[in-house]
Amino acid sequence: MFCWKEILISFSLIVFIAAVEKYPQYSEGYSLDIPVDHFSYTKDDTFKIRYFYNLTFYKPGGPIFFYPGNEGSLEVFADNSGIIWDLAPLFNAAIIFIEHRYWGKSLPFGNDSFTDVSRIGHMTSIQAIADFAMILPLFKKTCKILNDAKIIAIGGSYGGMLAAWMKLKYPELIHGVWASSAPVVWFNGGGTPIGGYGNRVQKSFEFLGCNPRILFDGFNAIKILGKDVQGRQALTDIFKVNPKTPLNSEADVQKLLTFVQTAIENLAMTNYPYPTTFLASLPAWPVKVACSFINQTPSNPSIEDLANLMKNISKIYFSTDLTCLDAIICGNPENPKLADVWDFQKCTEIIIELCPIGPPNDFFPQLCTDRDSFLKTRKQFCSDNYKHIGWTADFMRENAIRDIYGWDFSQSSNIIFTDGTIDPWGAGGVTNNTPGISDGQNRQIFNFIIEGSAHHLDLRQPSSCDPENIKNVRYQIVQIIKTWLNPSLPIYQPKPLPAFAFSNVTNCEYLYNQYPWNQH
Repeated sequence: MFCWKEILISFSLIVFIAAVEKYPQYSEGYSLDIPVDHFSYTKDDTFKIRYFYNLTFYKPGGPIFFYPGNEGSLEVFADNSGIIWDLAPLFNAAIIFIEHRYWGKSLPFGNDSFTDVSRIGHMTSIQAIADFAMILPLFKKTCKILNDAKIIAIGGSYGGMLAAWMKLKYPELIHGVWASSAPVVWFNGGGTPIGGYGNRVQKSFEFLGCNPRILFDGFNAIKILGKDVQGRQALTDIFKVNPKTPLNSEADVQKLLTFVQTAIENLAMTNYPYPTTFLASLPAWPVKVACSFINQTPSNPSIEDLANLMKNISKIYFSTDLTCLDAIICGNPENPKLADVWDFQKCTEIIIELCPIGPPNDFFPQLCTDRDSFLKTRKQFCSDNYKHIGWTADFMRENAIRDIYGWDFSQSSNIIFTDGTIDPWGAGGVTNNTPGISDGQNRQIFNFIIEGSAHHLDLRQPSSCDPENIKNVRYQIVQIIKTWLNPSLPIYQPKPLPAFAFSNVTNCEYLYNQYPWNQH
């Protein structure tokens, strides 16, 4: 482990955050040896974990803004969490993003990390947060940050879940948490309906002013065409299916249905008010673009019309010329083995109970009707994909998250939860029925529900096209963090967020260091 103030080893890599040229530079470092298994004494394997850091704004007395890495390479999250960089000067904060084990360059067994359950089985959230808990004190020591510097964990989605779980497991280490779009109760017994994700996707389309019912007809059209050779050829022509992944059977057509469903779900998840390149290169309000295709559909569409509609919508997200139904076969530019790691976690401990249940709940083809059918479907998926490396049904621990962390926040403090009403993952966020939330303000626990907000929009770089409620929630969060860092300040009393309204700004620009964004 090293720090740019003490360049012991010349491994530092200076990186500019993609597409946001005014960000400061950050450096790449690697931890000292970290145990592959923190919780047993049967093996002594170790590995190094990558992290990005910046001390440009740090002054003694300032906090550490820490991002716990999600299910992906670290660059993705450092590049798309602009609010951390934007607020660091305001708080004189040091910044560190730590990569999640088994992602990016943090592979415990190198290219053999995914070949057997004896190796990939160490890919768990509790091992990951133990990694973070080991690295953070070393970061303070190595970079000469005051030992009593308070650590504020800031994360979105799975990163937000990890941040909240760290607060529960390491309350003396983590002073405060901003957990955005973190579905911490989307597990057995957490109270989230199994069809919650699909319902939020449908609401996202309705919110943008179109009737998405026709999308259910579109999925049916693909299924009908997929029943015979002639119809599958029509689908091949319409979608320009890659010859490497031909539609030779109805099973192949199911892959096409999954392709379209994935595109629609991701459009809803990244339905931001300005163009982005987070998961894909997308226009502003991409669901609104999808709605424009829906609104142009003939009043009595043919099966081919409906299939073309689904193609046009899926191509907003998957913009390549050819439709590939298997990224590994077509040549995934990423390491194809890494694409399976998150799915493996969903077959062991992260049993997020979500599944399309069809109309009227959502417009997707029905895959489940209840929890039992969900578990049956999930176990079959896991067996199909991981049996060859040793996975069995006994590896699926349905109540692992409940038993390890739970979702009772009544004994915790200093946590901010944020969720958007049109973010599909928002269905799994905390509610007033979650223990410790409704009475949490006296312990500085807050839950902001942001109308019209997609997946962790509040963590992105402020933009001139942000709705007023996003500007306001960021402003209020700054006030809360100030009270966390300065005990002499009174406990913050949150105010209702402004009603959602589309911004009338047409030329979207990132806003740098413009706090308080005309809020008060």
